[in-house]
Amino acid sequence: MKYLSDKMVARRRHILETAQTMLARDDGSFTMRGLARESGVATATIYNLYGSQDAVIADAVVDIFERRVNGMADMPENATFLEAAIARQEAAHREIMREPAFARKMVELYFDAKPDSHVRNMLHSEPSDRLSAQLADLRKNSLVENWADTRELADQITRATYAVIALWAAGDIPDETLNLAVLRSTFAIVAGGLKGSAREEVITYLEKTKPGQQADRAFGT
Repeated sequence: MKYLSDKMVARRRHILETAQTMLARDDGSFTMRGLARESGVATATIYNLYGSQDAVIADAVVDIFERRVNGMADMPENATFLEAAIARQEAAHREIMREPAFARKMVELYFDAKPDSHVRNMLHSEPSDRLSAQLADLRKNSLVENWADTRELADQITRATYAVIALWAAGDIPDETLNLAVLRSTFAIVAGGLKGSAREEVITYLEKTKPGQQADRAFGT
């Protein structure tokens, strides 16, 4: 196993933050040479730490998920599946609005047609793995239909989420309705695979947030 010194860890963090800044510009300027120039770290050193440009981009994106989105989510204690999904999506929405160009870059990379894209796999696996684990927990409590495959549901939700964000990036969904559009897409997909109280909660949310109604009525506020 390769261990990094404190100096290398700090250097890697600096490279990562520089990469995120460059990707957020959304102007096609991201290259390893450009990253070396802007970070002040030799190109050879960056390759030694990361191995490839795709690996840098993948780490930059996963860092956004783990450090910002997951860390910003205001998760209620003993949150239900619906409450956890809403809290995390609200955190993701704040991040998208804070750096919209970075979000546009994410969906561009996700829908990149290159086969076996490392970046796309990383973009997909983080949210899909998390969702799959949450659905597996629901199954332990008999809240998932027997026919439903939790991994398949998680994959479908993840693909749909990126598709909704891509529509927003193209200007088809306004900023103010993006959050609700993602949530309704998530719950519309998962509703059929849930049962009992989990399904009832999701259906109630979908009923109370259908077009023409206020999203915040979902919890009676």
